[in-house]
Amino acid sequence: MKKVLLFLVSLMMLLGGCGTEAKTFSEFYESGAERVTAIRILDGSTGESLMISDRDTIQQFLSETKETKFIPLKDQSERDGFRYWVDLLEGEEVLLSFGDSQVGDDYYKTEPDIYPILEKYAEQQDH
Repeated sequence: MKKVLLFLVSLMMLLGGCGTEAKTFSEFYESGAERVTAIRILDGSTGESLMISDRDTIQQFLSETKETKFIPLKDQSERDGFRYWVDLLEGEEVLLSFGDSQVGDDYYKTEPDIYPILEKYAEQQDH
């Protein structure tokens, strides 16, 4: 009986994974776009950080990324480094922190690829 129970629990864990599921970008920030007052983008290759606080640019960024689908990678082993890391802020409070392939401790691929969007905003800002 214990072997059957152990098998069933193992099977459920294998099929269910760690509970990570595909989500659109907008599903990650439950608090809503209206609370975002700034976007901080950190360039992983240079260490340079920039801040976007213009309301129109923030809305444009959120509009361009809201339907991006984050699809969990099968390999969730820890990785080092990132290309871009983004914080959505309300004042000093971080509402959501994510990278181009990571949200929290979970790793994703994005469709469409979110990297070009992040790169565009990072490059158009005055450093």
